[in-house]
Amino acid sequence: MGATLVASPTSLPPVTTIASTPTAPQSGASLAGLAALGPALAQVIQSLTALTAALGASSGPQAQAGAGTVEAGGPGQSAPISPSTNTAGCGCGGATTPTQSGPPPKGKAPADSPEQAPPGNGPAPDAPSTPAPPPPPTASTPPAGVPALETKSLDEIKAYIKTAADAYGANPKILDNIADGESTHDAARLAGKLPAGDKLVTNHTDINAQRGHPSVGMFQFIPTTFENFSKQAKAANPKAWEGLGDFNIGDWRQQALTTAWAIKNGHEGDWATWTKASAGLSQ
Repeated sequence: MGATLVASPTSLPPVTTIASTPTAPQSGASLAGLAALGPALAQVIQSLTALTAALGASSGPQAQAGAGTVEAGGPGQSAPISPSTNTAGCGCGGATTPTQSGPPPKGKAPADSPEQAPPGNGPAPDAPSTPAPPPPPTASTPPAGVPALETKSLDEIKAYIKTAADAYGANPKILDNIADGESTHDAARLAGKLPAGDKLVTNHTDINAQRGHPSVGMFQFIPTTFENFSKQAKAANPKAWEGLGDFNIGDWRQQALTTAWAIKNGHEGDWATWTKASAGLSQ
């Protein structure tokens, strides 16, 4: 193993390996091989230089733009925030969101605000209006099937007396007889022959008149009795009172309803005509 082998010039590879320890050239053939590699190495270096320049040109603006953004910090360090980052956040503990600096692109509205219509594009839409409810019926405009307060038709009066009796389950014949016995169905008013000063058929001679509160109307109520009974009658059947307005002792229709309720609730003896009106009739 003491002999040293030297390769012949014809067996040299294209690139000669240079030992880490410089040694003198072994032959003229080796120097010729190195000289032949020079142009090739120069071309490789030129190509690498051009490639490096091209990469630097394409990444230059990107690297420059990224220079002001967030850079990753080391362990335990916070990353710096660029001036264009929205540091206000949403107040809910989430990450902040970078916002775009400068005006938005032409023709687009900012992402965080809706587009506003330019002024002068026509009037604002009118607010929806709620139609006013129809006025409640009054005594002069009763619902269908209810005669007017001012009627002078005895047939209409008798028909409504039956309606009033049915509203409380009273005998309509007894109710009609009471109206006839107390005021002959308001005959004086119907004939237009009320005494001077009277707006209703009024009893000026009985005990109530002597006490200063005469009985009035078709069923001859005194004010305190009508006020008491009428409220209870309406509470018992509000629908029957629809369209009759406020309590009114002068309304013969309200007197009919109140009397029908009273004779079905133990107050029939309040009328002196009750015994005769109910003779032979079931209540």
